Amino acid sequence: GDHERELKAARSAVSRYPTVDHFWFRLSELEALLQLGRVEEASRRITDVGSTTDLHWATLALEEAHLLGAREEARRMAPLLVQRASELAAAEPGEATWIRHLRARLLLVAGQPKEARQLFSKLVEMATTGKPRRWRLSNLEAIAAAEAGDPDPARAALSGDLGDDAAIQYGEAEVWRAALLARLGRKKAALDAIEVLLAGHPTWRSRLSAFERWSSRWNSVPATLYVPLIDEPRFRRLLTASPHPTSSATARADRQ
Repeated sequence: GDHERELKAARSAVSRYPTVDHFWFRLSELEALLQLGRVEEASRRITDVGSTTDLHWATLALEEAHLLGAREEARRMAPLLVQRASELAAAEPGEATWIRHLRARLLLVAGQPKEARQLFSKLVEMATTGKPRRWRLSNLEAIAAAEAGDPDPARAALSGDLGDDAAIQYGEAEVWRAALLARLGRKKAALDAIEVLLAGHPTWRSRLSAFERWSSRWNSVPATLYVPLIDEPRFRRLLTASPHPTSSATARADRQ
């Protein structure tokens, strides 16, 4: 896309709408900076991260930039954000579990799947009921393990349900199935799973196309799950088979 235009729109939206939450605008600004290779400015934005809300949008921005082409830039910034996460965990103990979750996702962006797996494993042990859902964390642990070179947890996960009754009913389990298959190098099977998913649950097309920006906290499916598929023409065709909402800062600003 036109990342200069995205950057300009994100920055102007902050001044145009001073009374609204700037979450999405800051996310778009950081992602655009990374796509443009302006890492010094991006690092300053990461230094400004001062709350768990800031950490959330910055994590999403790095995940999307990593997915959509700025992988080296996102990988360079991820350790800085991991450090900010550690500092926030000490300052906001009530948000410790959520911060650990984001740290683990950032470790995947940073190219440290072994460390991410260890952290997801600890989160699985801590999870009981409510949020985060234990099965989501288990799936993330399996994906990190596969990326670290151990395919067994992903293979074991694929033999199960990959989610609770709601996840199975509404299609999220199939999203995880596709992600696990892709991490195991079974891209055709992963794309077949996505095609079946979209046939039965067409609303997932817009959700996948927006890389789950619409989601809040624990209900999100991280953008990094799609990295093995993003360059596959069939994956792109599946997501663009029908119109879907744009994720640009301009469109979000115009809807305010």
